[in-house]
Amino acid sequence: MSKKRVAISPDVLAVIESTNPKIVRFYETQTGKPLNYTIEHTLPITEINLNQVEQALERKIAFVDANKDLYISTVHRSERSYKLGTICDSFIWHDKFDILTSISDSKLITYFYPNVVYVDTDLLEMTITSKEYPELGRLPQILNYSDSMVNVRRKDGGIVSLGISPYPTILFDFCEKGKLDKGLKLCRFVK
Repeated sequence: MSKKRVAISPDVLAVIESTNPKIVRFYETQTGKPLNYTIEHTLPITEINLNQVEQALERKIAFVDANKDLYISTVHRSERSYKLGTICDSFIWHDKFDILTSISDSKLITYFYPNVVYVDTDLLEMTITSKEYPELGRLPQILNYSDSMVNVRRKDGGIVSLGISPYPTILFDFCEKGKLDKGLKLCRFVK
């Protein structure tokens, strides 16, 4: 067992099967009962992470396979997995909102609304920001993602804090609190 093979959220525990790493199994955290849904991938899955949103029906899992490709899938509904990116060294969900960030080929890539793949995959590019950080070096690991800051551990042990646009998290916060008029003003300000 390792941190990369197990993921937990308030309602679900996800585990990469030890005998067949192409399968991820899900269990209820309250009762320990297995859910009737598993992910079966074509290649071995090396790392998993569950989002931490409050609504259980909105639970998503992101995972990386042996080719270092990043995928997203739902937990409570049987929908296919969608490939988000390639050459993924590390990834993590925002601690409050449904935002995913990854380090892929020395770039910090943030998916501000990864759920858009379930509506129209062509819209995904409009929800992504990407910024080059060659100083991260090889095999950096994302430690956490809170507010608009991502902390990354480089291979040499140094920790680097990287900033991401704060506007999407502010907009999600306005929407969550029902302050749609303030959210609209923010959108007009940012354009």
